Amino acid sequence: MSLLNLTCPRCGSPFCRTVSSYNRSLKRNNGQCFCSSACGRRYPLNTCSTCGDKTKNKKYCNQSCAAIGTNALRKKKRLCLDCEMPIKRNRTRCMPCSKLIQSAGTQQKRQSTHAKIRCASRQVTRTWKQVCAICGYDKHVETCHRKPVSKFPPETLISVINHPSNLVLLCGNHHWELDHSMVTLDGLEPSISSL
Repeated sequence: MSLLNLTCPRCGSPFCRTVSSYNRSLKRNNGQCFCSSACGRRYPLNTCSTCGDKTKNKKYCNQSCAAIGTNALRKKKRLCLDCEMPIKRNRTRCMPCSKLIQSAGTQQKRQSTHAKIRCASRQVTRTWKQVCAICGYDKHVETCHRKPVSKFPPETLISVINHPSNLVLLCGNHHWELDHSMVTLDGLEPSISSL
């Protein structure tokens, strides 16, 4: 049995084959003999478009080259969310739009005011017996307002909105039902009972 010393036409590495294996390989691979089945596949090696290395993948040899190539293609310009003017990288709006929003920021002020009201209401009910006023559930209760906060004028004091007569403790289900007008608190007394 004689061995032939050959060089792979695809990768250039030296290898040995028997004469019979060499002949079979020539028939299978259109007159060429490769060092391995990976080199002998019918698909030709491609060139990585980032680094120029040979690869079996269509465009890039690895994830790093793919990231470099893709990011170079997509040079993103950051645009203002409102007017779509180019802006600096660390901003979401241009200066004129952000100033306009700050001057008309009633919605943001309203949200922060509602958060303060909710926090203060939890402080008022913290000493109360933590039980739902409707069903008696005691694992988790939420502080709710009998008269919704949105129904009060903006200049109303937080102490008026969070007066104990306007607060009630409810479980999560009954709180949701109260907010969606599925249950009323007409027959309930204010639950100012302490622990």
